[in-house]
Amino acid sequence: ISRCWLKTKSNMDTPDHDGLFVPGGSISILYSQLLARDRFDHNIRKSGLSANSNLVAFCSENSHYSYKKSAIVTGLGEDNLISVKCLPNGAMDPKELKIELEKAVANGKTPFYIGTTAGTTVLGAFDPFTELFDVVDSIEKENPKLKIWTHIDGAWGGGAMLSKKHGHLMNGAERSDSFSWNPHKMLGIPLQCSAFVTKHKGVLSKANGAKAEYLFQPDKNNAGADLGDRTIQCGRKADSLKLWLAWKLRGDDGFAKCIDRSFDLAKFVEE
Repeated sequence: ISRCWLKTKSNMDTPDHDGLFVPGGSISILYSQLLARDRFDHNIRKSGLSANSNLVAFCSENSHYSYKKSAIVTGLGEDNLISVKCLPNGAMDPKELKIELEKAVANGKTPFYIGTTAGTTVLGAFDPFTELFDVVDSIEKENPKLKIWTHIDGAWGGGAMLSKKHGHLMNGAERSDSFSWNPHKMLGIPLQCSAFVTKHKGVLSKANGAKAEYLFQPDKNNAGADLGDRTIQCGRKADSLKLWLAWKLRGDDGFAKCIDRSFDLAKFVEE
């Protein structure tokens, strides 16, 4: 998944990454906000948000409701999740993002997270990732203290990365800090099969680890394969097996055909 998202060429090694299979795209967004918060200030996991009450996050007005739910769960608060206006096609407007970011900074707020979307729920819009991340780069350049985490909610439309015909919709996606994808949607994998990945190795255990000695002994056999301390859960299902088996059966070309067929059906209904 990381190789596809980060557009890794076949003759290149897999880039550094971290990731988990999680119970749904909503939890993927929760993970992305937790990692963004931890990168901005690791002490928040101990002292809480009181020391950083000016944190604000951003997502489009057409984004999935789980961005709001994650803001509630993390303690960020709904009022500190700023809604960005969209273009006529339903995608986030880069100009409006720039306006909201500059307004937040001018008001003494600290932007730390931007949630984007690959395939909105109603219109199926893909945010213009290259333009949006250019805006983020420019804001960070003007304000060197900012460390803004960018996430792509590709739960529904992220599979476009597998298609040569529609892969252009994911241009610039490789610049994001994290990415989520639900193969149980467009690929028809049985529920549930949801993946969260980030290009930053080791950050999941850093943000979520509790180091419970009665479970996560560093000297036990195959300790490196134990993902338990990276998660906010304990027991989990082996959802990765579903995707592995399907990928072995269909291959890259088979998955691409599934994606293309979904787009073709949408176009047929529209016409």
